[in-house]
Amino acid sequence: MKQRISALIVDDSETNRYLLSRQLKVAGVTHVFEQNDGSTAIDFLEDEVKNEKLFGDNFPPSVIFLDLNMPIMDGFAFLDSYSQRMNTLSKMTSVVFIYSSSDRTDDVERAMSHKCVAGFLVKGETNLEQIKSSIQSVIS
Repeated sequence: MKQRISALIVDDSETNRYLLSRQLKVAGVTHVFEQNDGSTAIDFLEDEVKNEKLFGDNFPPSVIFLDLNMPIMDGFAFLDSYSQRMNTLSKMTSVVFIYSSSDRTDDVERAMSHKCVAGFLVKGETNLEQIKSSIQSVIS
């Protein structure tokens, strides 16, 4: 990957964020942001002016890796909120990949019904090549 790519990981598990962050960096992601629930992620994305000053071209993130099962605001509530805000925030153009331990058909269908979701990756079953391929598919 030659272009600058940044990612936001939204997951309540510090271990999962750490592991995915390492994979993303190996995959060529230049900057990884982390949030531990959907609510803090939405707040982070909405603070466009501050984050553009702090992170320059790395903000907004190119891709978001979103867990579904989290306290406070789960992944589905995040998707609902993010989808509504996409039309009002100028820079909210990140593509979302679900990164969840759930592979239930109804979870996959519900998540994929959001136009911002580009794919569904299952934790523990997704390897580095699949992560690279997923990112490449949306930045090409």
